[in-house]
Amino acid sequence: MNSYLSHQTLIFNVLVLFGAIIIHNSQRNRSYLHRNAIVDSYRSSWVRLFENGDNLSFVEIIGMNRQTFAMLKEILWPNVLEIHTIRRGRPSLLDENGKLGLFLIWSNSMMRIKHISMIFGITPSVASDVISNMLYLLCEKLKIHPI
Repeated sequence: MNSYLSHQTLIFNVLVLFGAIIIHNSQRNRSYLHRNAIVDSYRSSWVRLFENGDNLSFVEIIGMNRQTFAMLKEILWPNVLEIHTIRRGRPSLLDENGKLGLFLIWSNSMMRIKHISMIFGITPSVASDVISNMLYLLCEKLKIHPI
């Protein structure tokens, strides 16, 4: 009878140990990317691709050519000058090109937000906010657009 209880105790201890390892690994897997650990958004890989990349590179990363990208941007922000005059508070780290590019890369790839945010030079929380806002904006604008 004593060996049966010690066997159960051993199994219980092993299960508790595995549970602790799983909890530890899940917490360790979370990463916090701070602003000072990444490149500035105006020097990011996205800016370099957008300014200097050829059309084939643009299609490979974004999933659409530059003309389609420009058309979608015009649908989302028809009067860009009005947006900049109304905005208050801190300036946005991403312009309209960056916001749309971030959303398209997020929607067309299997990358995690923390990796996408490194491409754009922003923190994952900012990237998540931009993606949420872009989802709302896209749904609202494309719902009423004739195309």
